[in-house]
Amino acid sequence: PPPALPPSPPPSPPPPPRTEPFPPPLPPGSPPTPPPSPPPSPPPIFIGCLDPLALNYDSTADRHDFTALACAYEIPGCTDSSAVNYLDVATVDDGSCIASVPGCTLSSATNYDSTATVYNGACTFNVVGCTDNSTSNTSTVLNYNPFANVDDASCIVAVLGCSSRNGSFNYDSMATHYTAGACTFIIEGCTNSTAYNYNPSANLDDSSCVDEPTARRRLLDDPLGAFAKAGGSDESSTPVLAVHGRLLAGSGTGCTLPQALNYDSTAVSDSGNCIFAVSGCPLSDAENYNELATSDDGSCIFAGCTDVGALNYASNATLLDDTCTYALKGCADPAAANYNSWAEESDGSCIYAGCVDPAAANYESNATESDLSCAAAVSGCMDTSASNYLAPATVDDGTCRFAGCLDLAAANYDPSADFASGLCSYSPSPPADPPRSPPPGSSGGSGGSSGGSSSTPDSEVDVVQGQGDSEGDSNFLDAWAAWLSEGPVAWLYVVLGGIAGLCLLGWCGVVAMRWRRGQSLFGTARSDSKPTTQRSAQDGASTPHTRSTTDSVDHRPGAPASADAADAACGSPWRMVTDDVGTGMSHREGTQLPTPPRPMSAVERRPDGEQAAAR
Repeated sequence: PPPALPPSPPPSPPPPPRTEPFPPPLPPGSPPTPPPSPPPSPPPIFIGCLDPLALNYDSTADRHDFTALACAYEIPGCTDSSAVNYLDVATVDDGSCIASVPGCTLSSATNYDSTATVYNGACTFNVVGCTDNSTSNTSTVLNYNPFANVDDASCIVAVLGCSSRNGSFNYDSMATHYTAGACTFIIEGCTNSTAYNYNPSANLDDSSCVDEPTARRRLLDDPLGAFAKAGGSDESSTPVLAVHGRLLAGSGTGCTLPQALNYDSTAVSDSGNCIFAVSGCPLSDAENYNELATSDDGSCIFAGCTDVGALNYASNATLLDDTCTYALKGCADPAAANYNSWAEESDGSCIYAGCVDPAAANYESNATESDLSCAAAVSGCMDTSASNYLAPATVDDGTCRFAGCLDLAAANYDPSADFASGLCSYSPSPPADPPRSPPPGSSGGSGGSSGGSSSTPDSEVDVVQGQGDSEGDSNFLDAWAAWLSEGPVAWLYVVLGGIAGLCLLGWCGVVAMRWRRGQSLFGTARSDSKPTTQRSAQDGASTPHTRSTTDSVDHRPGAPASADAADAACGSPWRMVTDDVGTGMSHREGTQLPTPPRPMSAVERRPDGEQAAAR
């Protein structure tokens, strides 16, 4: 078992509070002591334009002003407010002003003014259409436009005549349009006025006439003919027959002709109202109407406008006549420059004035002709974060200027900056390690003696903890991390896990202590042990002091002579150690030494060894 430790010495009482003597009273009549002056205020920081190319460059400014329009630059352009291309932000007139001259600026207009620079909306245009208004007995123009002043050869001239090739006697191959009464249409039927089925409307005999002998013979040849027999069925009886109201013999009460449409087989006498079948056009609005037609043979001819482009197109018309009317064509859009109020139909001739340049700020996609209203292109910086940003610019000319830190040593160094902003930032230097202090109660000398010189030796004190010295562990882990950064990540976890396990067993403290004291892991002196310095308690001089295994000695009576002896006695990695200067204080390995008072510097020491009044 480890040897028992003596009880810890009682803590030193705290030093009495420091008292300052009061200043002596002022003699009577002396002026009062003025109050202490306040600390000086930091110098003011001036903000201004730091761009040397700006008109308002301020060389005395400390930092650049990043607010909008803080820097003023020379902007070329037209400075004449009456000019067409006036630029309100221009500071220097570049001679590009264009005088304002109202007039017709559309080149397609009849009153185009090449000297005009401002469109006045008073342009006049040609009207294209049919300008022929000639009319005669044999021809006429159907689409004359009284507003047209330029003929476009679009006139529709109608040559009048009989243009019906089928169903007419007097077809005219030169005629293009039918006019009423020009054709004599064919109407077939019985043209014999003495026949029983005479057709007064027919102008072409179709051999359908019926006379009295023919009618009688037909009846006699017809075994189903109707005969009235007087007093019985004697075939010698006189038949009673009427054709077209003419009684052939006897008397009757119906149509007794079998070829008639209203033949009555039970009639014994003809009633005179027989109706015969007549083929033709039974429609009265047809040009070849047949008033006696009883059946439609599909020959009806209807005259009318068969042109689908006309206003009065008739879908049932079969013969084109001269009645077609056409719309007056022109520009029917009131928004167009050449609007025609009389136009009944748009012909695609509308002209829209405006800016036709897609790059212009006032570009109009529906404009078809330029009216010289395009806004002039303004070149400049279009980046809003630049110090020379130009709001009305429409073309970026690559002149943008940016402020930034131009100090190569600064953390925010900006190689793309055009001029210094005065706002550089620097990375802070790492803080220096605090000096090690001797343990409390040590006032100089060796062997823990007090008195004599008040200086404290500057030699290091081994602080050995159960988990190893923090500095040693840091160096150890840093080395491992640097080596493992080149290899797989899995190795890092394996190594760190092993180290953590050893530290938990207490070996990290043993290894760190022995390494720092110049010992190997097994207790022998290392060849690379470095001498330390130990100051004299009398004059503060430094004398070499070499770490060795004999330095860790317990100065208590009866303690082992060395650390190795203690290890052998205890049989444990726990042992008693002391500091290098022999303060007489002992502690168990793995415990933290108390923090010693701050050693006095050389300037705080007097030649006689007494401490200065102000520490």
